[in-house]
Amino acid sequence: MVLFLAGLILLGLASFGGVLHWTFLVMALCSAGASAILFTAAALKGRIDLRCVPFVAASLACAAFGSVRLAVVLIPAAWAVVSFKRNEAVLKLFRILIFFGVAEAALGLVQTLSAPRWILGYHNAIGSPTSGTLINRNHYAGLLELLVPLAFGIAFMEREKGQPAKAFLAAMTAILMSAALVSSLSRMGTIALLISITFTAFLARRRLTGTSTALSLTFFFASLLGFVLWIGIDTIMARFEQLTDTEAVMAQARTIVYKDTLLLIQDHPFGVGMEHYQDQFRRYQTWHPELLFDHAHNEYLETTAELGIPIALMTWICILFLFIRGVRGFFRVRSFEAAGLLLGCIGGLTALLVHSFVDFNLQIPVNGMIFFTLLGTCTALARVPREKPVMLRGYRNS
Repeated sequence: MVLFLAGLILLGLASFGGVLHWTFLVMALCSAGASAILFTAAALKGRIDLRCVPFVAASLACAAFGSVRLAVVLIPAAWAVVSFKRNEAVLKLFRILIFFGVAEAALGLVQTLSAPRWILGYHNAIGSPTSGTLINRNHYAGLLELLVPLAFGIAFMEREKGQPAKAFLAAMTAILMSAALVSSLSRMGTIALLISITFTAFLARRRLTGTSTALSLTFFFASLLGFVLWIGIDTIMARFEQLTDTEAVMAQARTIVYKDTLLLIQDHPFGVGMEHYQDQFRRYQTWHPELLFDHAHNEYLETTAELGIPIALMTWICILFLFIRGVRGFFRVRSFEAAGLLLGCIGGLTALLVHSFVDFNLQIPVNGMIFFTLLGTCTALARVPREKPVMLRGYRNS
């Protein structure tokens, strides 16, 4: 399942995030086939993990009510719950994802330094100058902010295993991806990443003794600054100035769209139906009515508009519950490998949940799949024991 999931994500990355119709059709058919095989085999062996049932039910409901895209995005969470019984499988997947992230970061830095809008032979005429294999810089930032914490989680794990060289290598890959994210000029992406790194550092500090966490955080920011200076602060600032006027207009547009969406929710408290936001929103749109807004640029408002207040509230409460359970599990699991992997999941989830206040990364298939893979992995790994946990080497009981 690890290689299959990695292959689907790679297919999505090779097709601008999985937004091309033919590639998404392939992803949907493969997901349906893999789900049938995986869950049938697990049922025959009597190894169905009941924690996967809500994810499967949600995915089937999405498909039944007309959102195949959301069904495909959700189902990896169930795969993770059923398949990731061993830390080795999760670690293998995370290393593959980090490799993808490094490749995306390298492409993004090439775009920043010498080939703006170039995506492996395709000229991104309508998108952002730096966007990796995606079209939009904010979705590129969303991808990287999901993957950067995975590298930090592995660095955390390798440090506790007494492997400083491997920990340093993992930290450097995180810094490389962070530098590419900053060079994309996605302001909310950068803010979300900083919040994520600060939060995960706080969690690590709660378990670690000494000053190693503070030193690691200082090293991260110093190295990131060094990368930015190496890229060229003048280049980045020049591009940022070019975007300033556009960003100001978009900020104003988002504010108006949010107000209009709230009016839509007020009139349709039980939702307008999946994938119907863009159709119903046109009746409430006051900012440039000649333009088409297919998304609200806020995941929380858009899901509420489509699913209705009760279902949307229940959905986000469930996600928050699993997130908090993962944080609690990080402090309680015995294995340092599980702790490091959980830390990576928590960081990635934090970043995208923050970014979702102003964007729609979960609507991009590859980003949504990675997000729900991390959520399912968090659910699988956060097995909190009833008895008092055994703390890891170098940790304190607090």
